[in-house]
Amino acid sequence: MPKPSEAARRAAEELILLVPRVSRIVRRYADSSYDKFRLTMPQYMALRSSRRRPQRMSHMADRLMLSKQTVSQTVDGLVADGLATRAEDPRDRRHTVVSITSAGEERLDVFEAAFAQYLSTSIDCMAPPELEALTLALAALNRTIVQLRDEGYFRPLAAHGNGVERPGR
Repeated sequence: MPKPSEAARRAAEELILLVPRVSRIVRRYADSSYDKFRLTMPQYMALRSSRRRPQRMSHMADRLMLSKQTVSQTVDGLVADGLATRAEDPRDRRHTVVSITSAGEERLDVFEAAFAQYLSTSIDCMAPPELEALTLALAALNRTIVQLRDEGYFRPLAAHGNGVERPGR
């Protein structure tokens, strides 16, 4: 396996520092706003995942990189709150699909607007060129993570040996 570039190593070091900080910010926001929005972070992620089209629960677990049990419990809560529905997959009755309801769409819209306001306020002190560079870099990182996820790179470490080599590479 080729050695990562120096730029990739430096970026990885920044991510190692940044990701836990951002995770704490997101978790604190979700926890502190629960009384207002009645959405946990896994519920938010599940609603977001099913927004475009109904999702099989197994696909949702893969997309969100959560266990099937966590997704099942999360969806149970969404269904109980009237934010999602669970139904037999019409193409394959062995599977269950999750669909967002209009109440779920509304809750998601309100939560995302408030969360975006909160986050944008916290980074608004950056210079416009820095914000533009950050936006482009985050979009590129997101695309890369989605591609790697789809290639199976983020499966448990035992699934591909030492956990470092990319599948198909």
